[in-house]
Amino acid sequence: MSVKLIPPGKRKGNRYFLVRGTLDGEPVERSTKTTSRRAAERFLEGLPAALRVANVRRETASFSDAVDLYEAWRSPGRNDRRYLSRLRAEMGDKLLSEISQATLVQAAHTLYPGADASTKNRQVLAPAAAVLHYAEKNGLCAWLRVEKFKEAAPEARGIEPELAALAISQACGPLRLLLFWLFRVGTRITETLGARLEHVDHAAVTIRLKIPKTDEWHVYALPPEVLALLPPGDHGWVFPWRSRGGADKHRRQFCKRLGFTFTFHQCRHTFGTTIINAGQMLDVLPHWKDPKSRARYGRPDIERVRAVMAASALPKSGKARGVGEK
Repeated sequence: MSVKLIPPGKRKGNRYFLVRGTLDGEPVERSTKTTSRRAAERFLEGLPAALRVANVRRETASFSDAVDLYEAWRSPGRNDRRYLSRLRAEMGDKLLSEISQATLVQAAHTLYPGADASTKNRQVLAPAAAVLHYAEKNGLCAWLRVEKFKEAAPEARGIEPELAALAISQACGPLRLLLFWLFRVGTRITETLGARLEHVDHAAVTIRLKIPKTDEWHVYALPPEVLALLPPGDHGWVFPWRSRGGADKHRRQFCKRLGFTFTFHQCRHTFGTTIINAGQMLDVLPHWKDPKSRARYGRPDIERVRAVMAASALPKSGKARGVGEK
């Protein structure tokens, strides 16, 4: 294989990384449809498999062939690749023509026997559907409507604002900054620990964060309290912990002294609930793209609901009148 990546802008009108060269003696030039070098490199790794699968006949195409084709096109993230790897191990040799809804349900029960419906949907049915539907677009199988397991109604899992304020007031050092950040900025713990001082814009009071889950960069507003607690300097890591486990060890020790417990992800739920109770909508934030995900964070305060109901009540009249009465 003699192909290389051409960065965006190197060719007129090119917005994405291009793959150009020869493969098995044949000229190749394809757009990766991404501006991320990491994703483009994954596309390049999967290109031979994609070209091989493109020549597979419909009658002999297997689920493993379809996964190869999908990964070469989609360049999925780390978690999705892990889910697809387990699916491939479970039913990779099965012909696409033999796969049904029952096949996928059985795979979900086999791979995750003790998991809830949301886990089986996320780690089996959703990735399997993506693979099968892309295979159908490429003429390798018929369309299969994949029905997901019924999930329980989403619940907000935040803690009370008073407890959040107490936790922040009792913390000190980097942990105080971390709790302020999680409760007031609302980012996930993994992306938060990846924050760097050189990505802080003091004039705009914002920070750019890399989102490992989607391999994208987002800009987040920083509250003044968080900005004031940042370590000195303009280069380096914001937090001393390089892993979630290291930070979680300090959280557990802190919760024992505090007298109640909470998780880092509950901080994110608390942030979402606080935004909802302040009368704002989560869809204006970069934190959650999926409406179903946003629904998990909205737990309006009962007094705020009562106030909204009172404000929207019909005006009172002096005397009740029947329909048609003058």
